[in-house]
Order: sequence, then C-alpha cells, then structure tokens
Amino acid sequence: MNEVTTNSNMQLSEHFQLGEFTKSNYPEVYNIPSHVAIENMKRICGWLEVLRDRYGQPIIINSG
Repeated sequence: MNEVTTNSNMQLSEHFQLGEFTKSNYPEVYNIPSHVAIENMKRICGWLEVLRDRYGQPIIINSG
C-alpha cells in the first residue's frame, strides 16, 4: 500500500500547524489539502490568531 503524507508540521501561523487541520481518526483517510486550501487555512489562522490575542486563551481545535 502506498502511503500519502503531508508536512503536518508546516506552520500556517505562529500558533497553528497544518496537522491540526488535517488530522483524521481513520488511517485510510489522507486529508491532503490543495495549495488553494492551504492558503485559505492560512487566512483562517490569521483570524484565529487575532481572536487568540484578543481573548488571551489558546484555541483548541477538536477534530472529533
């Protein structure tokens, strides 16, 4: 079986990594985002950073 991987350590912003948005509970699901999707995630992370700074609390992303 060929395993498809992505750089889950890629920083989308100061406090968020790609792996937080692509994690799956199922090993057969690979969640490999396109370049466009990664750019959109970076924009979302920019907004999340603003919220994190404003409210002073870490934002926990629960993937399931």
